[in-house]
Amino acid sequence: MAALSLNRSPFIVLLAGVLGATLSVGVLLGAAHAAGPNIKAMQLYQQAVEANAQGKGMAALQLFESAADADPNYSDTFFNLGVLQYQMGNYPKAKSAFERAVSLKATDADAWYSLALTQEKLNQPQQAITTLHHIPATSAKYGSAQGKIATLQQQIQSAQLQQQQLAATQATANQPQTTTPQYQGTVAPPNRSNVNVEVVAKDFSGPTGIAVGNDGTVFVANYSKNVIDRISPDGKKTEIEASGTLSGPVGLVFHPQTQELFVANYLGNSITRILPNGQASQMITDLKKPYYLNLDTRANILYVSEQESNTLGKIKL
Repeated sequence: MAALSLNRSPFIVLLAGVLGATLSVGVLLGAAHAAGPNIKAMQLYQQAVEANAQGKGMAALQLFESAADADPNYSDTFFNLGVLQYQMGNYPKAKSAFERAVSLKATDADAWYSLALTQEKLNQPQQAITTLHHIPATSAKYGSAQGKIATLQQQIQSAQLQQQQLAATQATANQPQTTTPQYQGTVAPPNRSNVNVEVVAKDFSGPTGIAVGNDGTVFVANYSKNVIDRISPDGKKTEIEASGTLSGPVGLVFHPQTQELFVANYLGNSITRILPNGQASQMITDLKKPYYLNLDTRANILYVSEQESNTLGKIKL
């Protein structure tokens, strides 16, 4: 890195897929402040970059810490400190470093995204969602951030459901024991305690919504691949690409009378209608992060929940 350059040196960047965070080599973007770091800090910064390139992670960490002491106002230094701490599993220190980076440069989408991944590691999903909302729609990270938000929201909902189930179980266990009356029917009730889960299909990429057709065909929204997986009653799995109309499919519902499939596109803010012959089209395109779908077949009304606007809408089919 040349003296007083406004470009970051090649180093390490936190990247994340829709369903999990990974670390890889990349290029850092942006700069902290117009003046750049002072000469001493810049020399230490460059030495840290070179140490990391040689596989000397601890030496690079110490050099970046010295660079931060020499110039506490250069955001790139704190970003790289956060990455190294993250890679070493020191998530509280990584979080502190990323918080410092975004405080110095509020437009740094990479730092915001990395902070959110660190908060996720610290089991702070709601804080991570708030952090991801700092990434503007104009940023290249926006799409990944929206996908991560959807994943975190599902994790929160799952955790809440588990807590409710645990509370219900504990409440039942604390109730006074009573004698269970003998079953009076002609057939004894089934024992539900030993039910096994049979794997129907596997190798999805972010499965979300599920719908079942009249003939037992199962449809699965494949969020990460933007396709619908179709599993026939004999177990054969095929993909419905829906003519490129899918973008972060989440909610899914099957119409038993018309045999149409309706898909909520979380990232595309739309609903896709797929006809029995496979023809697909977007029937609604101005929603606010549609999530769940449900169908009132008697009134022929499609209901959709919108997470961004916190509303429930209905569509007359």
